[in-house]
Amino acid sequence: MIEVLIAIGVVSTGILALLAVFVTGTRSNQHGEDLSKAVYYARRISEIVRANGLAFNEATIPPPQASGINDPAGVFKPLNSDPPIQLATIRAPKLNRDTGLPELNGSGDPVPDPGDDKFERNIMIRRSNNSPADFRYNLLTMDVTVRWVGGRSGDGMRHVKITSLLKSGS
Repeated sequence: MIEVLIAIGVVSTGILALLAVFVTGTRSNQHGEDLSKAVYYARRISEIVRANGLAFNEATIPPPQASGINDPAGVFKPLNSDPPIQLATIRAPKLNRDTGLPELNGSGDPVPDPGDDKFERNIMIRRSNNSPADFRYNLLTMDVTVRWVGGRSGDGMRHVKITSLLKSGS
């Protein structure tokens, strides 16, 4: 009889350990997905600003905060915050579970993934050196930070930051 009780205890411990592995794996999977999306969004924002020359569209370099691409430190905006209009479609489209294709709204535009509402962005652009005599004066440093709420209980703030150099002609 004692052997049966010991066997039940060992099997119960094994089952609990197996369930703990599933919980840990699920959390790690979600963190990995969020991290991948955040890196994608940070890189995408950086490329949109660089490829469209948005940092140099303004009369002043670096652009003023009103331009929408030079945020104050610590101030985060939604991913697709306007201006500039190029950031309006940055969010990934919601995929149809059956076909794997993006879902479209009535006008044929992709429907943004509602799960991406938890991501926010901060873009800061500054001159690499403020002395016109220095060669770094014509280089702008752009920091793109994307943050989201994550962690075990959903109360931890996570972020990724990508720094890029932009060359100005002035």
